[in-house]
Amino acid sequence: MTRQVLASLAVLAALLAATAAPATTIPFPTAFRSQMVPAQDATLYVRVGGQGPAVVLIHGFGDTGDMWAPLAADLARDHLVIVPDLRGMGLSSHPAGGYDKRNQAGDIHAVLASLGIDHAAIVGHDIGTMVAYAYALRYRGKVERLAVMDAPIPGLADWSPKEKEQLIQIVRAKSAATELAYLRLTQRSFLFREALLRLGTQITSR
Repeated sequence: MTRQVLASLAVLAALLAATAAPATTIPFPTAFRSQMVPAQDATLYVRVGGQGPAVVLIHGFGDTGDMWAPLAADLARDHLVIVPDLRGMGLSSHPAGGYDKRNQAGDIHAVLASLGIDHAAIVGHDIGTMVAYAYALRYRGKVERLAVMDAPIPGLADWSPKEKEQLIQIVRAKSAATELAYLRLTQRSFLFREALLRLGTQITSR
């Protein structure tokens, strides 16, 4: 009995050790520079690299700009890539307030203004999608393209029963084929012509 208990504890310890192992972070290319940029009442940690048309990559909840390292390295071959940590996350400052998406869009605008960038493509993931969408609404004349993924966009009209069922099926399937359908559905009232950057697939809102 004691031997079985010890064996079980050994297995449990191994599992815990594996769970606690730190995640591997892919570094940004050495050509990228990092800097702290004032943004309204916050200071954002921003990574910048590459040359060409500007593109901003906005991370999601519980993440940082580090998540974009592989894509940023690829885009930097022919784009100027800007990758911030949102306020309250990563190495950016943690002010007491200002976390509504409209204000966070103002943070992104302040970063771009500080870098001397007037127009940019905006890419958002998860909660970053909501910041990207707010940015496009607030600064629509400065957005070249908008690409969003893995989150619904707030502020659209109520879902019809059919659309709700479609969303449920999309979430259940979570496949590459349904990702495009999800994007089409969640952006149905958006006024801009959008593109999935680097994929060559353009989405025109209905």
